[in-house]
Amino acid sequence: MTIVLTAKDFSILEQMLHSGTGSEQTNGLVRRKLDDARIVFGSDIDPEIVTLDSRVRYRINGNAPEERTLIVDSNQEVRGMTIQLGTLRGVAMLGMAAGEAVTVPRRDGTVETLVVEAVLYQPEAARNPDPIAEIIADAMPPKPRPSAVTLLSEYRLRRRTGPFDDDPEPGPGPSAA
Repeated sequence: MTIVLTAKDFSILEQMLHSGTGSEQTNGLVRRKLDDARIVFGSDIDPEIVTLDSRVRYRINGNAPEERTLIVDSNQEVRGMTIQLGTLRGVAMLGMAAGEAVTVPRRDGTVETLVVEAVLYQPEAARNPDPIAEIIADAMPPKPRPSAVTLLSEYRLRRRTGPFDDDPEPGPGPSAA
């Protein structure tokens, strides 16, 4: 399994490690992730990779799938909808691709298997336009310019349907008094 992180996500993991606020298990997982990660620009990351603020569908030990958004700030937490990066599961899934599995240590000393089933939303992919769609759009013929008759008809229609459709004649306007 190759861990792929954006430069931003890598930097946030480094900050977490240097802040010293995580548990020994969490910090160990962060260290391994930083050591093994391949760093890419946000514009170059595969849309199937879990990044911060991604919406992810995953399973724990083959149980029913769960959907969560991976967040950094605990102030953004919404119970049942988000998972914090500071948790063991959050650190484990960051940088994983859809279809990959990893064993995650638990606080009680046992391990669980986390499988990323799908990345439902990734902010980097949402910002990056699809290159195939751009090529297709560029290949399409340009829209023809509207004819003079069309322009005149649209003008007359807009003139007739103003803000006061019932009133055929505009009033004198506001009083000066």
